[in-house]
Amino acid sequence: MHKRIVITILLTILTTGYVHAKSENAITLGILPYISPGKLIKFHRPLKDYLSRVLGKPVTIVTASDFPTFIQRTREGSYDYVLTAPHFGRLAEVRDNCKRVAASKHEVQGVYLARVDSDIHRLEDLEGRKIIMADKLAIIYQMAERQLEEIGLVSGKNITIHETNTHNNAMIAAARHESDVAIVGIRIWKKLGNNFRDTLRVIGTTPLEPGFMFMANPNLANSHIDKMRDALLEFENSPEGKVYFERTGFGGFRKIDNATMLRLDPYIKVFNTNQ
Repeated sequence: MHKRIVITILLTILTTGYVHAKSENAITLGILPYISPGKLIKFHRPLKDYLSRVLGKPVTIVTASDFPTFIQRTREGSYDYVLTAPHFGRLAEVRDNCKRVAASKHEVQGVYLARVDSDIHRLEDLEGRKIIMADKLAIIYQMAERQLEEIGLVSGKNITIHETNTHNNAMIAAARHESDVAIVGIRIWKKLGNNFRDTLRVIGTTPLEPGFMFMANPNLANSHIDKMRDALLEFENSPEGKVYFERTGFGGFRKIDNATMLRLDPYIKVFNTNQ
């Protein structure tokens, strides 16, 4: 079978959840589609391999075609565990009764990227410009939107904001003159921005917020969740962990405290948590 066809089939399985035809003992790990499926597999394969080895069960990574689908599947209990954006983790806890497992040690931050030949040098220069960033539900979108409004820049009034599926696409759009500025996660810029170093430059950053959340299906036994948490907290000391955290920049995993979750409440207001 042609290599391209094989890759297409694998990515279709990854995003559609067809892999649920797995054995009952396997663990399904849903990962937010914040980058393209191919890069998602590459970034998180060390985590999959480590958990399979330590827990003694096969781990299957799945994702979704977009944020809303992933959020809905989390709500429906399609995944045993999810690795998701911080505010989606809080939403899963408040609305869907998911249980806390661990959070990454790094913090989420967005960077504003303009072309190297642009006359944009600071956020105030964005008036009248076109900005592109990933999904409106993304925390970086909300962080940037709030930050811009604080300096008087409002979408539909004196700036134009467009959405795209992934951070990769946002960088490409800015590099191709399809947008004046792209806003992406700083970790994505550091890990995937090499192809754009001669084209794009940083003109600003958003505030910092907590990192990714590892949450558990509410139907899982506490003993199962405790084993997963212990495995994640030890992950950075493993050979796979050293590769993983170099790739992702997550810095390790830590326990989730109440202060971290409460800090995320402003970002789940876009959802109706009563439904």
